[in-house]
Amino acid sequence: MGVDPFSIKALDQFDLQQGKDAKDRKVHVWHMHTYSRANDLSALSSFNEAVASRFGGEARVRVNKVAEKPFGPHPCMQFETDFTHSMWGDVVSWAIYNRPTALSILFHPVDEEQVAAHSFRATWVGEPIRLNERPLKAFDKTAAQRIAGGVARNEAIWDIVTPATMSVERMDEINRIARGE
Repeated sequence: MGVDPFSIKALDQFDLQQGKDAKDRKVHVWHMHTYSRANDLSALSSFNEAVASRFGGEARVRVNKVAEKPFGPHPCMQFETDFTHSMWGDVVSWAIYNRPTALSILFHPVDEEQVAAHSFRATWVGEPIRLNERPLKAFDKTAAQRIAGGVARNEAIWDIVTPATMSVERMDEINRIARGE
């Protein structure tokens, strides 16, 4: 069995293959957030099941459960699908052609600049949704401090690479920071 594609080791190996110039940076992990503007749990759950059915056996794709309540930057119910760069074409093209029109999809890179990743580095399919930038700004600040303190970049962004394994306590902490508490 190879390296888990969502592990720090995989991120480090990918980075070693890339140039040091940020302009040449390639993204290893992407997120696809699928939102229901109307909070239609049935439509969102059905699409979640369709994504899981199509990509569930693929090691380079991880489909997470529907989050029925807003959290972090996400203002409405949504689910997240994590995938590696090698699956970009498959995941994006499938989602474009299979997305119910009532749902909106955000594709964004996973890096240490989450405000940028969720805005001008992002791609929307369907009607864009206004995200809460406060948690993203809090994450950026924390990641920058950790990197400045000597923590490796991939370790500093680990929480967003692996949100499915993020503890409730850590998500609560991110939300408290975002609220300025």
